[in-house]
Amino acid sequence: LANLSLINADAPSAIYSGAAAVDLTVRNCTFTENGTSGGGGSISASASASTVTVRDSTFTEGYVGFDGGAILAGGALVVSGSTFIDNQATQSGGAISSSGSAVISDSTFTANKALAGDGGAIRSSGPLTIVNSKITGSTANGGEGGGISSSGTAGDTVIRNTTVSGNTTMGLGGGLYFGYGGGLQIEGATFSGNSSGVDGGGLYVYAPSGPFTVTNTTIAGNTAAGKGGGVYSFGYYDKEVTFTATTIANNAATGAGSGIFQFGYDGTPPGYEGPDQVSLRSTIVADNTGGADLGQGPSAVSPFEADFSLIGATGGVPVHETTPGSNKIGTGPIPLPPLADNGGPTMTILPAADSAVVDAGKAYGSVTDQRGLARSVQQPAADAPGSDGTDIGAVELQDSSLDGAQLQAKKKQKVKGRKVVIAVKAGAGEAATATAAGTVKLGKKKLGLAGTSAAVGAGERATLS
Repeated sequence: LANLSLINADAPSAIYSGAAAVDLTVRNCTFTENGTSGGGGSISASASASTVTVRDSTFTEGYVGFDGGAILAGGALVVSGSTFIDNQATQSGGAISSSGSAVISDSTFTANKALAGDGGAIRSSGPLTIVNSKITGSTANGGEGGGISSSGTAGDTVIRNTTVSGNTTMGLGGGLYFGYGGGLQIEGATFSGNSSGVDGGGLYVYAPSGPFTVTNTTIAGNTAAGKGGGVYSFGYYDKEVTFTATTIANNAATGAGSGIFQFGYDGTPPGYEGPDQVSLRSTIVADNTGGADLGQGPSAVSPFEADFSLIGATGGVPVHETTPGSNKIGTGPIPLPPLADNGGPTMTILPAADSAVVDAGKAYGSVTDQRGLARSVQQPAADAPGSDGTDIGAVELQDSSLDGAQLQAKKKQKVKGRKVVIAVKAGAGEAATATAAGTVKLGKKKLGLAGTSAAVGAGERATLS
């Protein structure tokens, strides 16, 4: 189906396949105010053998008496380049409810609602991948996951280069709730301004059966009425929990762990008695308010592992240094600016040139930061002991020095009639842009020169007049 507008369709849906398996492709379509008392206000394809592909389409103000305010998918779902605005479900999945595999890319979800269930924008109980997308301003007041809820799947959940911001829930996980799934991988994402009425303002992660890894990610400005303003990690299956090159700052919690709260492990079920450990690698956890930056439940049996990281306040939580002396622990608040557009697909926090995190971390194999810019870039000052010149956190300061700069100008310059021409030659040992501007003084008058710029190759010089 292509180039169609489907408006005010209901009973049962704008597109409805029932229990029949279908292969459906929707492209360049507009869905407006479609609704049903069942599931899937605009598209309902509940069969597990169905494949639904949606491209470059818009879903606005859909509503259902069950799950999936815009789309209900029982099989494979692929969504790209699409927009979901103000859809709502009485139960779960304000915009999308998916029980098969779901791949969502280059799409925007705004102000969607799950009134009595999970996932204000997206509810998934199958493998889920979200790439280059935005989930903002959505709510799940009757369940978990103000923005996204992913649970009950054996497959992995992957969130990459995506913004999850301004979502709310009265339950767990303001931005994301993850429970009883496979592994959880978050890379190049920003979780900001989300709020939970209980625990996990940014993320609440419960019982992953695979590794939980966060890389090149910013978690900032989230709030929890309970514990874990930024992240609440429950554990249970003793899987790896690792934060690498991540910034967790300016979050707030009424209870413990305003940055990260680790519940720990209670010894059940048998066979999972190993350490439930959270590792911080080249990661900032600072400037969070309410409780200390770190928090732990009474049944936790392992300290936090830290390597080349900065932690503002531990709150008495034990921290083991993987590389002794490599961390900055107990710094208290440090100067960090607010979230801003510093380049790249997501908002980030850019440290100052004189910040304690500059050239104090390790790359751990990463060649870019959250913005996709080069990592590592060494600054003129000496590196911290053991550091490879990487900055701690999600953002790497770029080159601030110019190697081999050269400037040449003759003492006598030219006057041609009423024109004064100043010529200089400039270059450097590396490729650069040379910009010339200034003034000349003629008697008591100061006259501005017309500015000019030129690209200069490495080792070359350009003449600017």
